Amino acid sequence: MTAIVMLIYLAILNLVLPHGLGVDESNIVIEPTKSEIILYVVVLTVFAPIWEELLFRGILFKKLSQRFSTLTSIVISAFIFTLGHPLTVGSLLYIFGMGICLAYTYKKTKNLLVPIGIYLLNNSFYLLLNFQL
Repeated sequence: MTAIVMLIYLAILNLVLPHGLGVDESNIVIEPTKSEIILYVVVLTVFAPIWEELLFRGILFKKLSQRFSTLTSIVISAFIFTLGHPLTVGSLLYIFGMGICLAYTYKKTKNLLVPIGIYLLNNSFYLLLNFQL
């Protein structure tokens, strides 16, 4: 149930923030080649979720949790997670919110496969929306 609520929250942020903050992305045209699309799919749906969850939740969050409260550990790991991504005004809060959701999910489930799955779904939706796969 928590994962469903988080996915809905992230979907709403993704739809509202770029437009709600006045970011004009209408001039951006992306016309990737087929090989670039395949690379994007592999990196964004396989490599990134596994690698980043191992790093940010499996190592960083776990270490932070040994020294700080759960809330502090979630916020710090989400902040560092955010800095590891390309940032625009519209994506800043979205990525930070995603980091919080992934850390919270990992804390509750104690299983890295759950945030990896959420991250994989998130990136899959991103690809579907942006490249109309």
